[in-house]
Amino acid sequence: MESEMNTQTNTVRQEELKKQILNQSHIYDTVALAKEYFDELRLKSYDITLEQAKTLKNFINASIYPLLLDKTYSMVTDLEVDKIKIKKNIGIYIRCKGGYFSDREAITLYKDGKVGFCGWASGCNRIPFMEGFIKWCDWLKSLDKRIGQ
Repeated sequence: MESEMNTQTNTVRQEELKKQILNQSHIYDTVALAKEYFDELRLKSYDITLEQAKTLKNFINASIYPLLLDKTYSMVTDLEVDKIKIKKNIGIYIRCKGGYFSDREAITLYKDGKVGFCGWASGCNRIPFMEGFIKWCDWLKSLDKRIGQ
């Protein structure tokens, strides 16, 4: 009974965090909320596989593409998450490029458990990264029902 109540409490907390992140992703503080959501699900960056990182790349790109088509949306032109670099003993670096830059941080999953988010991006440019990350976290959770319990 107590375990069931804890699971329900965790699920409610996770949904509240997710809404807050997605509603405020243009504000810098959502980076801390996204990290909190990742931790709330009990995900560990050092457990992420290359295939899972590729899926994260795909989720972010899926969030970027519709925004690039919307010409009223102020965003870096030609933005795309295009590379994944692995540095042994450091982590997985998911990189992006845009109309006037190449090889900037999208998301970094450090071996020490930390997560870095597009430090170069501000405001609306951060939104698709946050959306893709949250969808990816939910996807990871769907793979293992014990995650986030």
